[in-house]
Amino acid sequence: MAFSYEPMSQDDIDAGFQKLKEGIAKFKFVDAEETMSKKGNPMLVLNIRVTDPDNKSAVYKEYVVPANSWKIANFLSALGKREDYDRPPFEWRNYQGQTGFCKIKYVEHEYQSNKSLRLELSFLNPEEEKNEMPDAMNAEFNDDITF
Repeated sequence: MAFSYEPMSQDDIDAGFQKLKEGIAKFKFVDAEETMSKKGNPMLVLNIRVTDPDNKSAVYKEYVVPANSWKIANFLSALGKREDYDRPPFEWRNYQGQTGFCKIKYVEHEYQSNKSLRLELSFLNPEEEKNEMPDAMNAEFNDDITF
């Protein structure tokens, strides 16, 4: 079955994409999907809601395979639970709804001759937060985002 939709005006299309402000942002771990990579390896896709200082928000997907499990260590460090990495397996459901801080930036990405901007996220552990976080980010996390 084909996906049906009503075409939007260019203004509506432009308004639908929210480019987040680069720098320090808050994140909330939403959930994960256990799947297989294109190469047939077990893969975990972490769904993370990122909210910038202007309260704009987007869901970021972090792709984890056994060869890059360091991503789980960094994620857990940002939650203040780095020690959990040393006790596999990673039970992602235990961390749903937890929050932390990250640094976001956009990098130019090219795939099959098409250029685009890709959001990159680096988790900040609590010590990094103290050093890099502006006072405005100390406010309580608000994930009441309108859609």
